[in-house]
Formats: sequence, C-alpha cells, structure tokens
Amino acid sequence: MEKSTPSSSTSSSSETEGLWGSLSRFLAGGESKSSLGLLLVHQSIFVYSLAFWIQRPVLSYLSKELGGDAVDFGTLESVLSVLSLLGGPMMGRLTDERGARATIIASHFGSLVMYLLMGTATSYAMLALSRVPAFLQHCMLCSQAAISQLTFDQNRSAAMGRLSLSYAAGMVIGSYLGGEIGTNLGFQCAALVAAALTAISIAITLAFMPAYKRSGSSPEKESSKNVGPSAAIDQVKEFLRLAMVPRIRNLLLLLFPISVGIGSFRSMLPLAGEEVFGLQPSSMGRYISFAAFVGLGTNVLVIAPATRYLGEAHAVAAAAAIQMACYAFVPAISTYESLLVLTVPMTISSTLLYTLSSSLMSLAVDQGSAGSAIAMSHGLRSFVGIVSPLIGGFLYEQRGFSGIAHAAAILAAVTLVFSQTTSKASLLDLVQRKEESSKRD
Repeated sequence: MEKSTPSSSTSSSSETEGLWGSLSRFLAGGESKSSLGLLLVHQSIFVYSLAFWIQRPVLSYLSKELGGDAVDFGTLESVLSVLSLLGGPMMGRLTDERGARATIIASHFGSLVMYLLMGTATSYAMLALSRVPAFLQHCMLCSQAAISQLTFDQNRSAAMGRLSLSYAAGMVIGSYLGGEIGTNLGFQCAALVAAALTAISIAITLAFMPAYKRSGSSPEKESSKNVGPSAAIDQVKEFLRLAMVPRIRNLLLLLFPISVGIGSFRSMLPLAGEEVFGLQPSSMGRYISFAAFVGLGTNVLVIAPATRYLGEAHAVAAAAAIQMACYAFVPAISTYESLLVLTVPMTISSTLLYTLSSSLMSLAVDQGSAGSAIAMSHGLRSFVGIVSPLIGGFLYEQRGFSGIAHAAAILAAVTLVFSQTTSKASLLDLVQRKEESSKRD
C-alpha cells in the first residue's frame, strides 16, 4: 500500500489552492479582497436565480389552475414590480447600514416565504398573497453591494458581469428544471423545490459568509441607526438625496428611455411570439433559454474586453446604437430563425447596459452609499417593469408589434443622443474617478 508523503500532500494542497485562486480571480475579473467571500456571494446569487426560475415557468399555469385568468396574471406581474420598486430603496439603505450579508439573508428569507406560500396555495387569493415577500427579493442588489466591497475599482465592471454570469447560469438551469418538475411532479412541487434550495442557501450564508459593512462603521454607530417607523422616512430622504447628485441624476435620465423600450418590447414578445412568429409555449421556453445562454456568454466573453477597450462611456453608447439598429430591423423579420439571429446582438447589448448601469452607479458615489446607489438602478428597472407593459400593450393594440419595435428604436436613439450630449460629461467624470481610484489602489 502506498503512503502519502508530505511533499505529495503539499502538492495536492497547492493544486487545490491554485484552483480556488484561479476561480476567485476569474469571478473578480482580477484580484479580490476575499476569495471565500466572493465565492459565497456567487453561490448565493446562483441559488437565488435557480430557485426563482424553477418556479417561474409554472406560475402562469398554477394561476389558471387556481381560477385566475389572463388579466389576473397580468395584475400579479404588476404587483410584483410595484413591490420590487418599493423594497429596493429600503434594501439598499439597509445594505449600507447593516451590511450585505444581513440583507442577502433577508432577500433569501423573502424568497423562502414566497415559494412556501406558492407551494401550498389552495386559492388564487393565496397565490396573490405569496407575491408580497417580493418586497424583500433583492439578492442581486445586495450581492452587487458586496461585490463593490470585495473588488477593486479597476475590475469592478468585470466582477459585476461575472455576478450576472452566475445569475444567468441559474436562469438557464432553473427554467429547464422548473418545466420538467412542473410537468412530471406538479406545479406546486416546483415551488417547494425552490423553497428547499433557498433554505439550504440561507444555512450556508449564515454559517460561512463574513459580514460586509461600509468602511468607517462601528457598533455604536450601527446601533444608533433608525430601525423604527422613522427609518422609512430616512430611506426616502437618502434616495432623494442621491437622486439630486448630478452624476446619479444624469445616469438615471440616460438609462430610462432605453429601459422603457426594452421593457415594452419584452413584455409583448410572448404575445407576438404566438401571433407573429407562430411559436408554441415550448418554443418560447427554448427562446428564453437561448437568450439567457447568450447573456451568460456575454458576461464571460464580452463585458471585460468591451469595457477595457471602449471604456464605460463608449460601451454604453455602443450598446444603445446596437439596440436602436436591432429594433429598427424587427419589422422586417417574420420567422423564428430570424428572431433567434436578431436576439444575439439584442441580448449582448442589453446585458452590457444592465451590467454597466450598476457598475457606474456604484462609482458615482462614495463607498458607504454604494448600496443605495445600486438600489436606484434596480428601482429604475422595477419602475420600468410597471409602466412598460402598459405602454407595450397600448402600442400593440394600436400599432402592432412593429409599432413597439419602432418606439423601442426611437427610445434607444434618445439614450444614444443623451450619451453624447447631456450625460457625456457625467460618464467621462465617472471614468476619471475610476482611473484615479485605480492609481490609489
């Protein structure tokens, strides 16, 4: 029998450390401040996405099974967006005050309650009630805040992209598993599986994830923070204060038009998929998985080189230009295959915009307000999630799917113009701040 020698044990240990070190550097886009913390944040966002997309494919079927119609389901989606909009600023503020670990756990707890209620719902009213914990579902926001503290400014955009990579991986796998579980074991079983995975992630986070608190915080200061009813007022004040910061305000104005265009187009795509492209639900599911896979590839292969060679300011302009061209071309296509081809540049550019928006928001403020600033970016998306289906539905009824595409192209053009005029100075200022911070590091 062979005996292990000290040298072989040391070699094995070095290989393991090298593997984890390489993975950590990949996820951070370079060096990080804590390899373990980084890996745990990615575990958290992967499970968060996996669980969400496991229950997502069966939600509409369960709604119908419990007596809801299409209007009820649409209302359910709007309520989800409203709750996300209201909860974002609060979670961002709490992330700044209590640390990302605490709010990541709170986000998972909200998801756990949602999936348990969904998995045991016996009426449509109970299913609607299960959406209320969406108020706390901001794991991406909290994870991005943790990433901003775990990485250096010069590789933060790449690190944010890697975080979206973990979310996209969960989306691709979860969508497939959710459909299979729902078909073979029942719709509510999918929700219960999502709940079980979320509970496991909570346990891992509680046991191993270190606390992430803003620099300069102390137990005395933390204990003096408002935690009562007046906390909500303080959160709104902080949100408004940041909105008045010129860099933040210009970023919000820059991103809003194109976000509405993207949201309106995507909200009506399932309806157009059937009426314009003749897609069945299974084909639409494969389309969503394909788009998610392209988004995953974008985060691995595109985000880092695009920001490295173009810089954040020019990357935003390039993404807006690509979106404008793609939407302008939509009325000319009529087949599923052509839709898949057009989806590639559309998804690459929208993924680039999504990742850069959070990165730029975190750079626009000091470290202690990064969570609140990122929350504003998520709040913008939640608000868009409320208004864009209404705009998309109106345009679809009046002008058809081509009308939505034309409107989205115009809105992308507005963002492109803003990026070269009104918001150009703010974008260049953020790039300069990043370069100065990189020199200090």
